[in-house]
Amino acid sequence: MFGLFRRQPTTIVINETTVVEITDETLVEAHNKRVAELLNHNNQQLEENRAQRRRIAELEAQINVGS
Repeated sequence: MFGLFRRQPTTIVINETTVVEITDETLVEAHNKRVAELLNHNNQQLEENRAQRRRIAELEAQINVGS
């Protein structure tokens, strides 16, 4: 995963009843989730841009026909 080195889990005490342990696996999972979110957002933006370009091409075609 991260080469030969594995970090020891990091324990974070939030309050008396909540303790969070951060491991390499949780960091990788969080990273993968964020990457997936960004890819989905980028794909959505690409689809919107393509739709806009199609609409622009349609409008340009209408202008050229009317000229």
